Amino acid sequence: MIFQSKGIVQIPDHFILQRWTKDANKGIEFSDTKCCFDTYYDTSKILRRVHSQQEASPFVDLAEESEDLYKLIILEFDNLRVCRL
Repeated sequence: MIFQSKGIVQIPDHFILQRWTKDANKGIEFSDTKCCFDTYYDTSKILRRVHSQQEASPFVDLAEESEDLYKLIILEFDNLRVCRL
């Protein structure tokens, strides 16, 4: 309403954060092929989290299929946690 009363028809660029734009993820590509860690090294925590969840999702689906797959997947996740320490 204030912009309308002042005759401003477009929000000035300095009020718009880059993360709110359609180009927010420009330069960040998540592919189904080999992951390029250099691309993700400087990305935000949230983008790394989302990408990691997307990559882990198929394993969660596989874990539903059988007890053996479930045990294997959980074992590998445990191994990843140990490597982190």
